[in-house]
Amino acid sequence: MSEIHSEQKRARFFLKWGSIALGWIVLYLLAFTFLIDKRPFVEWTLIKSDSQTHAAQAQLVKMPDGQVFLINAGKAAGSLLLYLKKQKIKDIDQLILSSFGPDSISALKDMLASGIRIKEVKTNPLSLETADWLAIKEIFLKRGISLQSLSLESFLFSQSQTQLKVMALAKDSLILRLIHGKNSLAAGLGDSSAIGGGIRSLGCSQLKTEVLVDYTQPQTQEPYLDWVGCLNPEHNLSLEPGTFKILLKGDSFKWKRGR
Repeated sequence: MSEIHSEQKRARFFLKWGSIALGWIVLYLLAFTFLIDKRPFVEWTLIKSDSQTHAAQAQLVKMPDGQVFLINAGKAAGSLLLYLKKQKIKDIDQLILSSFGPDSISALKDMLASGIRIKEVKTNPLSLETADWLAIKEIFLKRGISLQSLSLESFLFSQSQTQLKVMALAKDSLILRLIHGKNSLAAGLGDSSAIGGGIRSLGCSQLKTEVLVDYTQPQTQEPYLDWVGCLNPEHNLSLEPGTFKILLKGDSFKWKRGR
């Protein structure tokens, strides 16, 4: 009889303290979810055609207020559309195009046909219009979508502690810089030798960044090293293959592969 009583007492002990431990875990998870993770953040995703590719065919940026920016809509039409559908994204607030070549626009017809709505398009004024772009441009105009040219050092987004700015413009090329609190991030798109010239005209002091996320492989290493050296990133993610996402929380950032 005493053994049965002892077993019951032990069971009540474990049940009591197990419930207390579980309660603390639940409270911690709730605090983490509703306090820490509710800080304003920017989500920057690089969408690539396969796990070996370095340069992104498209980049999706979600701002703290919920606005969605798409930077280029290139070759990986299936990958881009699949990602947008998985994320249940039906509206793009701004589409930013570094050029009018297939690396920047080849997914647009499929996007428009799928019902994705684009509110505003901003293009590189130093790029030559192509026949494919003129056909897509006609669709935009018929739908009343605003078409504007990018301008050097203009803000694409500016709100509280978050800014997205055009830092360099060249033929079929541009550099965008995001500042979110203490985080800074740069993405270079297009011909790196042309971008290098743009950076030299600006001066390095305006371009230092914490994270570099994208670039197009130059024909020679010298121009690439020129502008990357000017950016002087503490974290160079531009050499990482495959699709990945960066989460910037203002005072810290993390990144992970996959979608």
